[in-house]
Amino acid sequence: MRRAFFKLARSLAVVVFLSTSWTQAYAIELPMVQNVSLSGNQLTWDAVEGATGYNVQLGSRYLSTVRGNRVYTVTDLGTYTVVAFDDNGNFSPAVFSAENRPFFEDGVDNRPVVNRVTDDVGYFSIRCFDVAAGDSCVARCPDFVGGTNGGFFVDSATGGACNSSGTDFVNAHISPEEYSCTVTSFTARVEAQVACNLTPNN
Repeated sequence: MRRAFFKLARSLAVVVFLSTSWTQAYAIELPMVQNVSLSGNQLTWDAVEGATGYNVQLGSRYLSTVRGNRVYTVTDLGTYTVVAFDDNGNFSPAVFSAENRPFFEDGVDNRPVVNRVTDDVGYFSIRCFDVAAGDSCVARCPDFVGGTNGGFFVDSATGGACNSSGTDFVNAHISPEEYSCTVTSFTARVEAQVACNLTPNN
């Protein structure tokens, strides 16, 4: 009985030690990215010690990962933020001070327009102008849609549609969060619409 007790106690001690080691090794938060700023359409920021890359976000939407330098060319209107990370899966805080959230006011307004909301599906459109051959107009599902009834949380995309000002064939593609319309030649205007599942906020 005593031997079994000591075996159990030793096993618990190992579990506690491993848990503590895991927490110390993997629960490290990198420092917040500082001096995020815009000069024209160039987003820059200071290096974070220990970081191996940076995730650039537009609002809460991930845009791109930058490695090896600290500059990113922005195109869309909105507020930009930067999150640092390392190869162990540690990140800097996703809380940003006012001076580290620059707003790009000269960009293309790619925020979706709400066309229609039913009980469980929302339809959101975006218009893109002067789309070059091979480029896409992309309608994305927003995170949330407000309303007098409390609004809706937006889930995955279920479909979409493309419309263009010309007769060019438009290639369409759906992903979990967006619907994209790609033109085969220069097109003056392209409209992309995405249908997204909704969950009532109540």
